[in-house]
Amino acid sequence: MTRKTQKRGSHRPTERRLRTRLRAVIEKQREYIGELSELMRQEQSLIAELDHTPPRADELQNFDTAARRKAHDTLTQYIVKLTQLRDYTKDFLTVIDELDDLDSRPRLLPVRDVDTATTSDHITSLLDGSQFQILTRSLVGYEITADDYRRLFGLPDEYLLWTKKVQDTRRGVVLKHRVWDKRRVSKGHDDDEG
Repeated sequence: MTRKTQKRGSHRPTERRLRTRLRAVIEKQREYIGELSELMRQEQSLIAELDHTPPRADELQNFDTAARRKAHDTLTQYIVKLTQLRDYTKDFLTVIDELDDLDSRPRLLPVRDVDTATTSDHITSLLDGSQFQILTRSLVGYEITADDYRRLFGLPDEYLLWTKKVQDTRRGVVLKHRVWDKRRVSKGHDDDEG
């Protein structure tokens, strides 16, 4: 009987899903910022039109330049703040992209070279340098899963944790016993009884 390793550490698919959600939130924020910017451009046009419409244009001549500028500065500051927000979201998206790049880098120092860890006869553990034909069994001793192992060493999700020899042996057994036929037969047999 094998014992089930309890999940520890992070979870690569969850990390990816959360980064995707963050991107979606930021894109929505950028959309809202764009809508606000458009409203402010419309506001600017309205103000310019009103400022040049008599009798308001004549009355504005009675105010000094500083007073007129102060009113326009409020709208200008609003637009500047929206531009800053848009820039912040762009920076935030850049950071998320950098997190994606970090996903393929090791988080734990491998004790052996990753490129030479797998041969046709054995796979070398990057945790302690031990050699195995099936690495997943040894991970139980460290209480980590195969996903943990791949994530910690920046390995791709499809990185095999057993040797080519083991893979070929398993494939041979499956082909020899034609397990897909037996599954259909047993399913068909169950259907006949029901």
